[in-house]
Amino acid sequence: MDVVSWLQTCIKNNVTIKESGDVLLSDLGEVKKDAATNIAVGSGGEKYYTILDLYVLWLAPSGSRGAYIKLTKQYSCTAVPAPQVQSTLAYLRGETQTIPNLDSSAPVDKVSGGVATKRGKAAEAAVEQDVVVDGKYIRKHEIVHINRNSVLQSGKHNFGDVLRQIKVLEQRKAKEKSASGSGRSGDTTKYDRWQQRGSTHEDTFGIDLLATSEPVKKVAAVPVKKTPKRVVKTPIIIVPKAGAPVTLRNAKQFLEQGVLASAKQGGAKETRVYVYHTVGDQKYKYTLVDDPAQVGNDWDRVIAVLALGKEWQFKGKWKPSSSPADLFKSYCGISFYQDNPPALLKQWNCTPIRVDPSKPQINSGAMFEFWKVLLTWAQPRFPNLAIA
Repeated sequence: MDVVSWLQTCIKNNVTIKESGDVLLSDLGEVKKDAATNIAVGSGGEKYYTILDLYVLWLAPSGSRGAYIKLTKQYSCTAVPAPQVQSTLAYLRGETQTIPNLDSSAPVDKVSGGVATKRGKAAEAAVEQDVVVDGKYIRKHEIVHINRNSVLQSGKHNFGDVLRQIKVLEQRKAKEKSASGSGRSGDTTKYDRWQQRGSTHEDTFGIDLLATSEPVKKVAAVPVKKTPKRVVKTPIIIVPKAGAPVTLRNAKQFLEQGVLASAKQGGAKETRVYVYHTVGDQKYKYTLVDDPAQVGNDWDRVIAVLALGKEWQFKGKWKPSSSPADLFKSYCGISFYQDNPPALLKQWNCTPIRVDPSKPQINSGAMFEFWKVLLTWAQPRFPNLAIA
């Protein structure tokens, strides 16, 4: 496992990472803070972030650039530029498979024998001896961090000894039981009026000795109501027809890959577009339309409206109302803009998100912000929709 995969696995599985001197510790192993990654600083590919740089980025408070810069000075590490923060964090969390400054051809330090190092087999062979490697002692009797495997280990015994002792005890009990049963010379059972003639309730002439004189009342069976099968429907997002940075022509590539093409570079005009978003190991499908008439009787599936910032967008058959202020009480309102956000968005309870076809790093972050705003708003409100 390389050091980047080590950090991704720790973040994804909420594995605690601790600091000890010049290494980072977790149940998955130990990594030197200066271990090199394959994520380049800038576009030249001459310098690469260390694992400490990425760890401090993940450790910093979300949304506070000032606190992050202060933290990098405290750790004396390289800060990730603001336009690359969201995409780098998404890559570390496993939400995306690649980022623009990922150099797959660059060498990455590995986690070998619990420590990320470039020393190779020579250092691994020296672990069993008290020797010095790169100016540091590798001790023969080093302390093993307790985890679910090492907790069962012992200096004198292993878990197989415990199983053998349990088996011996079971055999001893079976032997004692057999000896006590065969050693009896007669029936020494104490007198018990309920056990005479080996009787049960069936042997007492059909009389239930534990019954009362009260007549038995028949209780009618209560019918069991079958729980109706949950029907999961595909959510719908309504986008502007034209005049906006994101329409049906370029929405699929933007919302799936974070790549924003202009209206001229976008694909052919379609009546509806299907967009897929992956959360964890599950892929979810969304339907995009630009005409409210296409929704038909499925307004219960509409979760969001991409606002243009113009009132004429809401002319037609909108439900529950053609008033934008009322609409955005029922649906998540998001507006993509390039220069300045429309003034009406504040009155409509819409979230403005900036995009720019000429700046890919901004568009990538805008894509992640869109899904974060949408899922946070829609998940508790639409339990019967396949949102995430």
